[in-house]
Amino acid sequence: MMISVLSSEDREEIFNTMTDFQIDVIMNHVMYRVKSELLTASFWKGIHWELLGVNYDRLYRKKLNQRKYRPSLYCECGRSLKYQYVVKSKETGEILELGKECFTQRTGIPERIAEEIYNSRNKINIFQDEILNAYKFRERFPIELYNEIHLNKVDDKWSPYYNRKILDFKKANLPLFHRDQDKLENDLIEYKVRKRQLKRLLGMNFKAEYTENYVYLIKYMENRILNDRKLNQGERKKLIQDLYKISKAVNESISTDFANLSIDRRKLITVEYIDPFNDKLKGFDLSYKEALSESRNIARRIMDYASGKKIEKNTKIKQVTNKQVNTNNTSNVKLDYGLNSIIKTTKKHPCGNDEWEIIRMGADIKIKCTKCNRIIMLSRRNFNKRLKQVVK
Repeated sequence: MMISVLSSEDREEIFNTMTDFQIDVIMNHVMYRVKSELLTASFWKGIHWELLGVNYDRLYRKKLNQRKYRPSLYCECGRSLKYQYVVKSKETGEILELGKECFTQRTGIPERIAEEIYNSRNKINIFQDEILNAYKFRERFPIELYNEIHLNKVDDKWSPYYNRKILDFKKANLPLFHRDQDKLENDLIEYKVRKRQLKRLLGMNFKAEYTENYVYLIKYMENRILNDRKLNQGERKKLIQDLYKISKAVNESISTDFANLSIDRRKLITVEYIDPFNDKLKGFDLSYKEALSESRNIARRIMDYASGKKIEKNTKIKQVTNKQVNTNNTSNVKLDYGLNSIIKTTKKHPCGNDEWEIIRMGADIKIKCTKCNRIIMLSRRNFNKRLKQVVK
């Protein structure tokens, strides 16, 4: 896409027609794009400094011309700046805020690399001018496109940052960057194609509606199943039906159980069970059968966890600390250990020690001997059988 670069005067003229919020949205997301490209550039390899950010004072010239000079950006040497480069030493951790003149002198970064970084100011103008030109010709946020996307929950698959970005532009009623406009249009097209595929596969009465707040089976597996050429039509249909059925049951079960747990318990479960499972789904690390089975197992574990808490509350069982527990009934100890807990086991290690530290929790539990540092991995079932006492 060809972008017409504006003069400083034209740029300021358009900015003057905007609200402060609209200007903030443009600058925040323009600078995010510039920083992202610079931070991931390959030329940083072997350099003893890392770039933390690039800052830009949009009103620098205006302040000078109107003699209302209140500089907001400075170099370490004390000079006021329009463009400021923030770098951090990998060796000492020292953070410097520099202008172009001091950049190579203070950091020792080669001139050719410094020039690449200076050129980021051109990208700032290009990115912001794309929005300003569209705004000048009365283009605004594509609200009808967004509403259709949101109505069909297509935005559920967006990252938190991307979702926030689009909502910022929506609130400011600004036109999108062309590549974001393209993404929204393509996401909606893909959704409609997928919906037609599902209708053909499962019948016209099938509703491709879902809410996945915890376990993302449909989000990460649906397209994989639809595009898997190794599956015949019958296998594909059965998998999609199971996928929707199990996703609905698992997410509703977790939602119900989470309502009975504290925020801290929910965070613990999310970190130890849900996030690792979603990462496996995203990375295609599980077969279809494994994914569906493991999601149900996670829901059952969370249900046990919530049931244990409810039983503890109703029967007024005190937390177990330095007390023997009934190893035949482990429901009352499930809430009494966690990451870094010290536990005693029913069998002593060959080194003579029976105290272990829990160093990882998940589908399996990893424990380390506090005496010889030997590490072993146990299934939840075997762990509960061996658990004798929670020390701390």
